[in-house]
Amino acid sequence: MFKKVVHICLFLQVFSVFSQDIDIPDKNFLNALLIAGTEESDDTLLGNTIIDKNGDGKIQEEEALKILKLTVSGKHIKSLQGIAHFKHLMYLNVAINDLTTIDLSKNKYLEILDVRGNDLKELQLEKLSNLYWLSCSFNNLQELNFSKNLNLKILDCKLNSIKRLDLSMLTKVHTIYCGYNNDLEYLNLLNNKNLSTLRVEGTEKLQCILVEDGLELSNFQKDEHQILGRTCN
Repeated sequence: MFKKVVHICLFLQVFSVFSQDIDIPDKNFLNALLIAGTEESDDTLLGNTIIDKNGDGKIQEEEALKILKLTVSGKHIKSLQGIAHFKHLMYLNVAINDLTTIDLSKNKYLEILDVRGNDLKELQLEKLSNLYWLSCSFNNLQELNFSKNLNLKILDCKLNSIKRLDLSMLTKVHTIYCGYNNDLEYLNLLNNKNLSTLRVEGTEKLQCILVEDGLELSNFQKDEHQILGRTCN
């Protein structure tokens, strides 16, 4: 009898957690989630599925855990508080919003991330080891650390305020757009042997680009004054 009571209590506790409402204070974010995948939304071609399955005007933990792909771009969102509960997300597009900060430390399954066109000054990526596609252009980022993102293959970080960019650990990367970073002074692409596309135009302060000898690029654009080599003197 005692074991039966314990099992019932555990079941009720688990049920309570999964049915708990998620706190999403940003009204624009909440509204975008509530109409995602419905006829009211303009994102029916973007792969969103209906999140608010029970139609109660709230998002529960159980509903969030079922979502693998989410696009909420161009919604005037200022805060993504609540995104941590979407723990199984593999694709996230929050481009062209009003975000100044973003915490994706709980979204460890992310493979594709689009945060371009916001007002981000920093972007912490150390928990996103599965990430292979990242667009963070048109922000105010001053630095990026990819030491934990070794699966990254495509990177678009143009039009930021980045000063130093060390991508030497990204052995799988094949496409890099980092142009129009007016403050960029250091770019390390050593070990990027799979690199085929590189765009670094509009980086006047960048004098030398560190690359492997014999690297062949099918799509390459730089400023005239820049030189390439294994060392920069």
